[in-house]
Amino acid sequence: MKNIIYNILKILDKIYINPHLLIFGDYTGIASFCFHTVFENDKEKNNNHTLPNIGLTLDEYKYIFDFFKNNNYKFISTKDYKNLNHGDKCIHVTFDDGYFNTTKILPILKDYEIPIDFFIVGNNISNSNKFWWDIIYNKRISEGKSADIIDQEIMLLQRKTFEQIYSYIIENFGLNSYTTLSDLDRPMTENELRQFSQNKLVSIGNHTFDHAILNNLSKNEIYNQIKKTQDYLESIIGYYPNSFAFPNSYYKSEQFEILKSLDIEYAFCGDFRHNKIPRDLRGEKKYRISRYGILSKREINWQLKMIRAGISPFIVAKEIKRLLF
Repeated sequence: MKNIIYNILKILDKIYINPHLLIFGDYTGIASFCFHTVFENDKEKNNNHTLPNIGLTLDEYKYIFDFFKNNNYKFISTKDYKNLNHGDKCIHVTFDDGYFNTTKILPILKDYEIPIDFFIVGNNISNSNKFWWDIIYNKRISEGKSADIIDQEIMLLQRKTFEQIYSYIIENFGLNSYTTLSDLDRPMTENELRQFSQNKLVSIGNHTFDHAILNNLSKNEIYNQIKKTQDYLESIIGYYPNSFAFPNSYYKSEQFEILKSLDIEYAFCGDFRHNKIPRDLRGEKKYRISRYGILSKREINWQLKMIRAGISPFIVAKEIKRLLF
C-alpha cells in the first residue's frame, strides 16, 4: 500500500512540477539538505557495511551541486544566515553523524566553493564504534533479510533509548558487532575531526552524544546529551558549536528552551520544506529549521525539481503525515 501511494504521488508530482516552475518559478528561501555518507561509486555504495539508502556517490553529489548552480542558487552555511535577504535562493548542505567517508566530499566542496555544516555524534567518535543502524543492516542483510524488513527493525529501535538499543545490539549480535569493518562504516577519529574542522568550508554542529532520540528522554537527559557533546566537541575543535541537528528529526517545542540555554542558535529537523528568509531564522522557528532528505533509491532529478518548486503533491503529503503522526 505504501509503495502504491508513493508511486501515485510521484506521477502527480511529475505532472505538476514543470508547469509550476514555468508559471511561478523557483520557491525562494533556504533549501537545506540532510546528507549522511559519501561513496566513490555504486559498487562502494553497495558494500553492505552501511545503510545504502542514506548515501550518495561523488557523481551524484556533483550532479546535485551542478543542478542548483545552473539554476542560480547560492550555497551557504549557518555563518551566512544573518546576511541573507528576502527573495534569495539558497542551498544549505549539511551532513549528519560523523562518518569518515564524508571527508571524500572535501575536494568537490573546494572546487565548487560550497560550505557545509557537519553534525557530530560524540559517542561514536569517542569510542570509534560502528553506528548501530549499520550494525542492524550489515547483520540482517547477511542473514538474507529484505531491505523493508530491516527498515522496520530500525524504525522500531528508534523508539527506544540509547541504553535499550545498546542492550538489543549486544544481545542479538555481541559486543564485537560495534567494531567497524572498513573506512566506509567507521566514524572519524578525534584527530581527523580536529583537522576536518579547520577547513574554512566546514562548520561543526552538535548531534547529541549517543544519537539519542530526544522525544524518548526526560528534560534532564536531553540537557545532558547536548551539554556532554558541547563539552566534548569544544575539547576537540576549540569552540562550542552554535548549531544542532535533532537525531532522526524528532523534536518537541519544549526542547527549544534547553537548546537556548546551551547557546545553540540554530537547530535543524527534517520537516521537508523550505525556510523563508528572514521569518524562519527568528524566534522559535530558528530551532526547527527544515531539511530535505535526498535518497538514492528515488529518482534524483525528480527530487531536485520538486525542491526547486518548493511545493508539490509529494511535499504536501509529507507535511500532512508529519502533522498527523
